[in-house]
Parts: sequence; structure tokens; C-alpha cells
Amino acid sequence: MRPEPGQLIHDPACGTGGFLLAVHDHTYMTKPHVFHSLICALIHNHDGLPGATEATGLIPTGAYYTDRESALTSLKRLAVAHEEKDTTDFADYVKAASEGGNRAAQRGARVKWLCEALRGQFA
Repeated sequence: MRPEPGQLIHDPACGTGGFLLAVHDHTYMTKPHVFHSLICALIHNHDGLPGATEATGLIPTGAYYTDRESALTSLKRLAVAHEEKDTTDFADYVKAASEGGNRAAQRGARVKWLCEALRGQFA
């Protein structure tokens, strides 16, 4: 299976994760640096991470995301922008996600944009 940009992948069996592994190489959100930043954004939104408020300018909300649909729509917009290298609306995010790595500046930018997406700000 080769998912299209912005398409969500769902593993209905959710057993071994074999289905998700089959699409791993073709899916943006499973790139290690982006996945790590997404986990950090989820944790920061809910509980806060040391130094994340200073790096992102965002305080924890006590919730992982605002509402499911707004969060998914916002995450899809970031994913499509990254996959298509479209810098129209999310230039800083596309640059930070495309460069990869775990350098503090790129990591901070990714976490900030992903926190905002989880809060539904791009829906």
C-alpha cells in the first residue's frame, strides 16, 4: 500500500502492527524525528515538558489535543505541506521537519507547530 499525502492509515486489527509497518516507508508521521516531536507535543500539551514552554511559547493545556477532528485536520495540513514541500502556510515547520535530526532549534520548531496542530489551530 502506498498512501497519498494527507491520507490517514488505520490498522483495524491493531494486533502486531504489521499493516502499519507495511506502510512505514511511505508515511510522513512515522519518520523518527517527526514521530518523536509528535510524542513530545502530546506530552507538552497535557503535562508540560522541561524547557518546552520557553522553546515554544506555549503553556500546557491539560489535554493532549482539543478535539479529535480539529487535531486530525491540522495534522493533515502539516503533513501535506511537508510531503509536498509547500512553504505557503507552514514554511518554518516544513523546513524543520525536512531537515530532520534532533538539533534543538528544529526540534523546538516541530514541537511548537505540532502542539498548535493538536490544539486544532490549522483546522
